[in-house]
Amino acid sequence: MKQHAGGLVGNKLVFVIVFLTITITGMVTFWLGASSRVDNDKRALIQRVDSLLFEAKQISDSLTAHLTERCSDETVRMLTKQIHRYPHIGGIFLLQDSQVYCSSGMAKPELSNLTAGENGNRLFLVDETPAFRGEPVLAYVTVRGNNAIVVTISTYWFKSLLADSRLLVNVNGNILSDDKLISTNSIDFQNSAWQQSNMFDYQVMEYPEHTGIASVLNFIFILFLSAAIAVPAAFLFNYTLQRIAMSRYIQLRRGLRKQQFVPYYEPVMNCASGALYGAEVVMRWKKGNDTSVINEEIISLANKTGMISPLVNFILRQVEKDILSLRLRLPRTFYINFRLSESMIAMPELIDSFVEFQKRLPSDVKLTLEFPEVVYRDTTLEFDSVLRRLRVEGIKIKMSSLFLERLNADRNLYLPVDAVRIEKSVTGLISDSKEPVASVDDIIRSAVNKNYTIIADGIENDQQYHYLSLRGVVLQQGNYWSMPLSSFHLMQYIIQSDKVLLC
Repeated sequence: MKQHAGGLVGNKLVFVIVFLTITITGMVTFWLGASSRVDNDKRALIQRVDSLLFEAKQISDSLTAHLTERCSDETVRMLTKQIHRYPHIGGIFLLQDSQVYCSSGMAKPELSNLTAGENGNRLFLVDETPAFRGEPVLAYVTVRGNNAIVVTISTYWFKSLLADSRLLVNVNGNILSDDKLISTNSIDFQNSAWQQSNMFDYQVMEYPEHTGIASVLNFIFILFLSAAIAVPAAFLFNYTLQRIAMSRYIQLRRGLRKQQFVPYYEPVMNCASGALYGAEVVMRWKKGNDTSVINEEIISLANKTGMISPLVNFILRQVEKDILSLRLRLPRTFYINFRLSESMIAMPELIDSFVEFQKRLPSDVKLTLEFPEVVYRDTTLEFDSVLRRLRVEGIKIKMSSLFLERLNADRNLYLPVDAVRIEKSVTGLISDSKEPVASVDDIIRSAVNKNYTIIADGIENDQQYHYLSLRGVVLQQGNYWSMPLSSFHLMQYIIQSDKVLLC
């Protein structure tokens, strides 16, 4: 239970990972959302101003023919009609020689500075004057020779977008904020992102405060908001993992109590004599619905729930009972093999359990422990001492053929190993053709040179059986010989092999 609790404590790492993941994801999402919102606000403002200026341009184009006329009553009525038609138009002014000679109202402001220059259309921001009700206006100017038309637009019609979004409009260096014109010298625009209108000569930008202190405040706000979401989410996720782990722990405890875990035995045949050489122990989980779980899944589940030690000891007791019941049927020397996972090696109490298990077995039954290839990659003095202790206790050491490559590369490396297993993946390279398989032959040659016992795993067909037998690999296991068997079926298999299974 101590290890199980440790496994649950290990979920703190999962909590931290989930918390950071949600926080960072939330920050990025909120940040991108804020940037997208600003871009949308800019587009909305440009669309609004463009629509206002487009109508001002239409008015200006329709009045071009009246530039040379005198300011008659008909002309004034025409200008006034346009004012009533478009409520956002503040005023319409006809100029000649830079002087207003006709307008839609009584006021005739000084606009000479707007009409100087060559023919064409221009856009200006005009400061607060009594003629424009004391507020800035947007002036659309059309110049034709000595004549000009000035159509002014009240900024009231897009001021709300400026105020709500904290945006600025730049027209030829004049900056319009939500309520007034400001100087370019009063604000740092170096890092500001302007967005240009495609129809008229002006730009829209975000107020520089948002790229300074406001940006920092936004970042802090987003950080706290993301953290506020991440903390309960991480706690919930961690709690769910703990419940799942606890559920698995309870399942394993129940399985042990009901003795649902049983050892199965995969026979290892000696093809030279036709006798049973030994068996590899694999675990099966017999549940109420008659389903079984393969050995790797049980080990993984036991590791995650801290139940590996009780489970292995339970299986060892079962194997001991089976061996004692089969003792009279077993060959003179019988090798029983266990494959250890990486986590088992780091548990001294399990090593002690295997040593005690060997001592309780009959003298003609030999225990073999196979260590995973990963533990040989970084061998230590402690691991080497474990191997030597096991050999002193009469336990055989077996390793995967995958480690032979390192032994061949490092001549100074020596480990107390008795046997080598040719992996299923290597055995599967043997095909129907009679051509030699270099990788298989290299393993056999290397193992023979080191005087290792060779056991071939995963024998599935006659081609693999004959190929290995001709090269002296007579110890074989796999579906070609038998599937893993219960103790009862193993006894039947021993009786059958004594009579029939001769190579």
